[in-house]
Amino acid sequence: MPTSGPIKACDLFESVTQTVTYGVFIFLLLVATCLFLERGFKKKSNTIIFAVTIVAFVLSTCNWIATTATFIVKIISIPSGDYAGIATAARLNFNAIILVNLLFADGVVIWRMKVLCQNYFSWKVLALPLVLLVITSLSVIATIGIRMYDTIVPTSNIPHDRLTKAVNFSQVTTLVFSLATNMVATSIITRWAWFHWQNTRVFGSILQLNRVPILLVESGAIYCLSSAITLISFLIRLGPLDCTLGDIFSPVQSNLAGIYPVLTMILVNLHSTSSIPISNSKSLIQVPRAS
Repeated sequence: MPTSGPIKACDLFESVTQTVTYGVFIFLLLVATCLFLERGFKKKSNTIIFAVTIVAFVLSTCNWIATTATFIVKIISIPSGDYAGIATAARLNFNAIILVNLLFADGVVIWRMKVLCQNYFSWKVLALPLVLLVITSLSVIATIGIRMYDTIVPTSNIPHDRLTKAVNFSQVTTLVFSLATNMVATSIITRWAWFHWQNTRVFGSILQLNRVPILLVESGAIYCLSSAITLISFLIRLGPLDCTLGDIFSPVQSNLAGIYPVLTMILVNLHSTSSIPISNSKSLIQVPRAS
């Protein structure tokens, strides 16, 4: 079991940034709850996304508690090493487990893509993000497994440094394929939205401009940018803090991944005001089928 070690400035920044994003998560979850209590869960899609958000929120809560507990233990300098070791092990494990939030965010993007684009693109095009999601899932499983093995198994024939490098590699691999999944899925939605917008101009007297595709593209692009920044941050070493920027921002990105589905759900429901829903306007929108 790992020991906590002395408190570092990196621990402070990690705790503060996670607390801020966790607070944002709580606020958005309350907004979503009030919104759907008012409007009702009539759409099955809203119910599914809300359920996924609750699971992501529970993971974020556990991760925040573990991170905060570790920080508090280091501040008050509890004499017994058992408490410090348990808190540190819990933090490291939940930093790995919370990567599941990335799968939730990726899954929601792919689901939206499939609903919007399944009649306009071949199965080969739509299958690519799904393949990337499977690879991301395997990488997440590997990260969690290695981290738990490192923190739970009392004695191991594998050196701790080697296990740490393996965790870092699988974690970066997860971020790379998660970013690739979102970029491909968002690109497909963007292409669909472009043709949708063109046809909306043609049938302007019949269809009002639908903001939903634009919101999905914009939110997807912002999320991809956040993922790219997280990857780049692992290359930036903060000498005075004795860590990389990625060590601080990676757990934050996992919280943002949990926030992404509920934020998209709120925006879509607030802007779903087109005169003819997308699902009912397929006959008017002729999008060239991509092979």
